[in-house]
Amino acid sequence: MGEYHRVTVEIGGQTLVLRTQNDPEYINTLAKYVDEKIQSLAQNNPRSSISQLALVTAINLADEIHSAKVQATRGAKKR
Repeated sequence: MGEYHRVTVEIGGQTLVLRTQNDPEYINTLAKYVDEKIQSLAQNNPRSSISQLALVTAINLADEIHSAKVQATRGAKKR
């Protein structure tokens, strides 16, 4: 069983303490990426709550993942 780390991150102005087996630097990189996405949305939607921004960010990230999977599948089929 791996070692757990406590990693404190700030996303959308919220401080979170995460318990993870992943490398703390990796978690910080992910948190920064998500925070940048939320901050970008917040600039264009200043009246949105952090909850709304987080949900839209989640949908956008799910779209990124899905699109990447589709592209990977198409690339694999062309070979």
